[in-house]
Amino acid sequence: MRKVTASRSPNALRVPSLEALMQRYLPILFFLLSSLQAASEEQVPACSSIERDDYFDSIERKIYENWKVPYGDRNVDCTILIKQDWRGEVRDVGIARCSDDVSIHRSVVNAAYRASPMPLPDNKACFTDTIIVRIESRIQSYD
Repeated sequence: MRKVTASRSPNALRVPSLEALMQRYLPILFFLLSSLQAASEEQVPACSSIERDDYFDSIERKIYENWKVPYGDRNVDCTILIKQDWRGEVRDVGIARCSDDVSIHRSVVNAAYRASPMPLPDNKACFTDTIIVRIESRIQSYD
């Protein structure tokens, strides 16, 4: 039987110590982390109330353009909750408050989905992934 002894051959794989690895790669890691931090701290101007109003108005306009009102002779007032992704694609629409009429629910939800992708704001700070929109249809009364 052969006896195996541990010996270092010139071709043996040498594993560096933890200290050697840290000494070599820690500066690189710090550099990468500081670069990521600097990139994430890019100055995005704050969203003003005028910019936010313009952004929400553009979303409401797009929904109204796609809304087919089921009844022309009734007042309709619904509040919907829209979830969108970063590209403005509508992911989910829910009814927060509306009448009990299913056809009105369906028309409002379909309008929100047809409006996808939603317009994006000029200022990135104004973007939000959750939007609450009030949809109204009022009867014109003539005296």
